[in-house]
Amino acid sequence: MTKSKRRNKRLKDRDSQGKKLAPRQSLRISDDDKKPLFSLEYIGVNTKYGLKSCQVEDKAIFLEAIHKRSDLTWKQIKNEPFKNGLGFELLKDRKLNMKLRRMARKKLTEDAKIRVFCAKSRTKRRMLGERDGQIFYILFLDPCGEIYEH
Repeated sequence: MTKSKRRNKRLKDRDSQGKKLAPRQSLRISDDDKKPLFSLEYIGVNTKYGLKSCQVEDKAIFLEAIHKRSDLTWKQIKNEPFKNGLGFELLKDRKLNMKLRRMARKKLTEDAKIRVFCAKSRTKRRMLGERDGQIFYILFLDPCGEIYEH
């Protein structure tokens, strides 16, 4: 290795003040410490729980709910209350869980947890989906609160 290559390698391992950097592995950030990315990839357009079932006001409320949560990390969202906050609840009803899995456009594994977000406090508007790492795949939009008993 030439002198210039060794010098460049040493410089890459140091910050702007010449201090030695930690190994790259320690720089990895947990998905819980990241802000969520919301995906609309698997929402049905012409389905009962898709975009077509929503009025313009509902769409605006769902968009605002996504926007508010996108400023938080997953850890912060987990600590928020469900009904009057920005948090979520896990869908625990096994029969409904299986029914929704069959209805979803995204293939869900048996151990996948369907999360429910309240789009606006004191309303029945709900977003249901699955989290995979940093990404939350919105599967259903329920503007009337019909998809499950709450």
